[in-house]
Amino acid sequence: NYSWCAGTRLYVGGWLKTVNVTKKGSNLIAVIATYSDDTTEKFVLQFSSGKSYDWTYRLGSLQLSKTTKKLKVKVEYNKQDGEAFYDAVTLSTSQPKSQRARNTRVERLTPEAVVSPEEE
Repeated sequence: NYSWCAGTRLYVGGWLKTVNVTKKGSNLIAVIATYSDDTTEKFVLQFSSGKSYDWTYRLGSLQLSKTTKKLKVKVEYNKQDGEAFYDAVTLSTSQPKSQRARNTRVERLTPEAVVSPEEE
């Protein structure tokens, strides 16, 4: 576990490819921040769903509202058929320097929800 201070900006990114998808659901990378006061926030980087597509890169940034005691990064592929392949999922304090990342719009992520311990 590593602690980040309130106000720290983090970048989360990754690649996703889907195959034989026909049902709409969700494809995402989530960052769950547990703060030192035991409150929790979930930041979500969404990918398109309900269709098949080739490798797609997404990049988002988030700002921590409090000092953290734990961060969890997870990928989700929900309520769809077919297959999903995630690759090179990263969480960093600096914006990625790769050519692909430099040419990708950075999405500002806001906390989606307070997460109960059962959802972690």
